[in-house]
Amino acid sequence: MNSRWLIILWCLSAPLHADPLATDIQQIQREPARFASELSEVAVEQRDAIHWYKLAHAYLRLQNKDAALSSVNMALQLGLADDVTVQALEQKALIYGMLFRDNQQALAALQLAETKLTSLNSANKPQLQTSVYESFAQAYNQTGNMTEAIRYAELSIAIATEHQLPLPELQARLTAGRLALQQNNFVLTQLHLSRALALAIELDRTTSLGSIHLRLGMAYRKLSQQNLALEHFAKAEQLFQKPADSRQRLSVWINQAETYLQLADPVAAEPILAKALQLATELQDVHLLGLVYFGQAQWAMQQQQLPQARQQLNKALQLFNQLEHAGQQLEVSLAIVEVALQQQDVEAASAAMPAETLLADLPDFLQQRYWQMAAQLNAARLQWQPAFLASEKASVLQSTLLKNQQKYTLDLLNNSLQLQQQQQQLTGLQRQQRWYQLAILILSISWVASLFWLFRRKRQGRSREDLTEATHLPQAASWTEFCRKLQREYHKSQPLQLQCIQLAQPQQFKFLCGEQTLRRAMQQLISALPAEHLASYAVHTDAVWLIWRCPPAGFAQIEQQLNYLLLQQQAQLPTKPTLYSFVAPLQPLLGDYWQPADLAGLRELVWLSWQLAAQQQKAQQLYRVQLYCSQRNPCSWQTENVRGDITNALRLGLISLTCNDLPLAKPH
Repeated sequence: MNSRWLIILWCLSAPLHADPLATDIQQIQREPARFASELSEVAVEQRDAIHWYKLAHAYLRLQNKDAALSSVNMALQLGLADDVTVQALEQKALIYGMLFRDNQQALAALQLAETKLTSLNSANKPQLQTSVYESFAQAYNQTGNMTEAIRYAELSIAIATEHQLPLPELQARLTAGRLALQQNNFVLTQLHLSRALALAIELDRTTSLGSIHLRLGMAYRKLSQQNLALEHFAKAEQLFQKPADSRQRLSVWINQAETYLQLADPVAAEPILAKALQLATELQDVHLLGLVYFGQAQWAMQQQQLPQARQQLNKALQLFNQLEHAGQQLEVSLAIVEVALQQQDVEAASAAMPAETLLADLPDFLQQRYWQMAAQLNAARLQWQPAFLASEKASVLQSTLLKNQQKYTLDLLNNSLQLQQQQQQLTGLQRQQRWYQLAILILSISWVASLFWLFRRKRQGRSREDLTEATHLPQAASWTEFCRKLQREYHKSQPLQLQCIQLAQPQQFKFLCGEQTLRRAMQQLISALPAEHLASYAVHTDAVWLIWRCPPAGFAQIEQQLNYLLLQQQAQLPTKPTLYSFVAPLQPLLGDYWQPADLAGLRELVWLSWQLAAQQQKAQQLYRVQLYCSQRNPCSWQTENVRGDITNALRLGLISLTCNDLPLAKPH
């Protein structure tokens, strides 16, 4: 999501076998204002083609688009050597792509350069080929033609590798890594970025390191590992402090804001979006400005400011239409459909819904999003059969995405260990920083081991279609049996934790997507649970009820693992419904002696706690409620007005609740 053209400047200024012209260009890149002034003092009639070519570089660096385009056209008109002509045409493509945002004109210039390359007989030909092909990859990526973008990126890498050209290979690897990331192919992303990191260390390229951190942050964000993503974004921001790095810095801010929005933290995202809008407006960068508008729309959606969200989405769509970027046009259009449906404006949602033909060559995650919105739109039209068919397609794609994500997560975390070791060689951190990286390394190893274990358990349970077949876990076939198992476990040495998990509005979900979809998700969740800590479980009232045999201190690790699984399951479900979780220590709530009927009263406590959480905290992906008890047996669980008794206990402070680690206010 950074400026996809600025990287080409490196290639245009890279020395070709100690060419004096390339050395001059590098000096111009470092001091463009001085050289633009000096070169402009020469009378126009005395300027030759090379003079205009140098002047074009200075103006390009200064982002003076009209002067840069006029200068490069004069250089080409007066005639340059064949190899310099190729570079000038590539420079013209860069001017069109980066400054004018005219990708078609950029591609036209690159096609002329490619034609010139076929007849070129020069020692510099391999380096020129890698540069032009990498530019093609950038340009096709801008238009959303991922097939051609990937093909040219691979060509650039192949030639750079064959001829041992480290700097062109670095540039091509960064581009290929970004393309793989856009396709959610995290394994390929990591492969390219690992090689790019080694080359950046070898060549001492600070800007390249910033790009690597930016892309790693994007990868971790897509894997829902937001804290790791924010760490990489912070490192990238530190490396993008030069004025020439404004576009990259802006890309970092956009990604940071999106990450905070994923964490449902609009307060943190708001100031970042504000400064991003200011910089994008100053740069007049159509693509980045569109991304900022899209980020502001997402912020407004979280705040339930739907008219503002729709306004910002329309602004973003208008800009992406100018760029003819198919993927972002589709993504924004689907967001407009979502907002219109929330406003119950079915007519506007129908008008904004893209045609199915636009899905060709788009990544799976966008296709899944398309069918998800198609299901919701058809349901709003009361067209149940198309809604069901669209929901099935979305479910199949989401299942594929989840399977890939599990595999990619393991491979990415494995490879990231080696990546961190290489970063230590480069940065030379002080002792405190080295201890910090060691802690991250240990945590990463723990994540790999945990995720591998979870993935293996998921594979073992994948063939089971019904909850009753999960014989390796202590399932209770009914609520009554669940209560009996709890009584048998109750007086053993280890304390028990009660947990209940349910999605919001389960009946509406089953009406739209079918009960089988819900049951399958429950099965996948249960199959991944750590059986050694689970005393019993049951499925009752469309909720999963769990009894954990673990002290509160040790339960924190289990809950962290379970929260990860819950967010995975939420991403898999067609409508991405809100999830609720309730956790409470059982012995303090029930006291020493209790009856199975008391658990019915506990169910009222669960429903009330979720109601308070939804009232007091704005839309969350997961409402994670925890209960603390200051007095044993604080309620009469079988009383006729058990909810009133629970409310009194909350008001008196006998029990207290938190949601997502924030205290919930007592009910009035």
